[in-house]
Amino acid sequence: HGPDRRNIYYIEIETSTGNFYNIHNKQLNSPITFEEANSDALVYESGYNGIFVEPTDARFNKHGDPEVLIHQYINPFNGWVGPRKTTNFIYTAFNSNTSEWYIPIPILEDDDPGLTSLGAFDKTKEKDVPAVMVSRGSSVDYFDGSKSSTGSIPSFTKNNEKSFEAEFKEFKGWLDIRNPHKDGRLMVLDSFRGTEISEEYYMGIHLYGDGGFVERNSNESSGLWKKCWEATTDDECFVETCPMNEKLLKVVLNSAFDVEVLMFKIFERQDGKWDQILKKKPRGELPFSYETCLSVSGDFQFILKARRSNEIDDSTSFGEYKLIWGGDMLVEKEYPVPKEGNVKEGFRFGQKPSSPSSPRPSPSSTS
Repeated sequence: HGPDRRNIYYIEIETSTGNFYNIHNKQLNSPITFEEANSDALVYESGYNGIFVEPTDARFNKHGDPEVLIHQYINPFNGWVGPRKTTNFIYTAFNSNTSEWYIPIPILEDDDPGLTSLGAFDKTKEKDVPAVMVSRGSSVDYFDGSKSSTGSIPSFTKNNEKSFEAEFKEFKGWLDIRNPHKDGRLMVLDSFRGTEISEEYYMGIHLYGDGGFVERNSNESSGLWKKCWEATTDDECFVETCPMNEKLLKVVLNSAFDVEVLMFKIFERQDGKWDQILKKKPRGELPFSYETCLSVSGDFQFILKARRSNEIDDSTSFGEYKLIWGGDMLVEKEYPVPKEGNVKEGFRFGQKPSSPSSPRPSPSSTS
């Protein structure tokens, strides 16, 4: 038979035993008969009349209840062949207060939305009723979800500010992002323009968020792809905790027992002058580490100040600092600390201006 379905059912499988349960925790037979499914596991019945349905997205909401986005369509070819024509997208969820599924709520308002098969929840926000995104050719319509004043009936309203029209003619699909956020919640795919081979085997990828499509900056590449390729666990790859267009800077300080790091600072060059954006005094035992997020397009200067805590010994001691930005080792340096005076160390990183004569906040020196 073809891929088209007429009803949506919900069951839970206990993996340790293989037992089937419905939403009310009633154990079902194995295999589940059609009659039992209709009686104990039915979520949505299309009524057919040429209408087919498929679950296009699903998740558990903040209350732990399942909610599902249903694609409702017709297929005149009745099978794998031919385009499906959308009639609507339908939302429903289990209401644990009433122990019933919500009456299905249509998302789209018009009668003829046209050819489409893409719909998804906006997973960047935890709300009682999630926002829904629906594609139409080269555009995406964004619908805010809410409940009525009595707090019982879900509804959806189109948000024109978050809806968008893509510059390319028609995108081929979209992909969810593992950890979506407002600046990048969708990866939109379209045809790749180039040679005949590249157009057949490759697709263009565009990142989209609340601010529109995100322009790629050549300075954003941090070698993270290589780290993920070589990773043996997810934690080794998905280490970034910074917002979009920022990278994690890790400062690691170490030194001999008689060297005291007085402080370190970070300056950012803005409007032709250096502004101090961070000042820290290491506390506790060394090695000391500190992390902060910095813009991928900024021009920064790291300044460190140290001195000897023991001036009895005439020999020179040494300190060490490392700067790791976005997973890349920027610098790993050992610096001398003489018996007397303070030592300043500096390192510039980020998007440096082309002019070599730009002033710096402070050069490396001994005072």
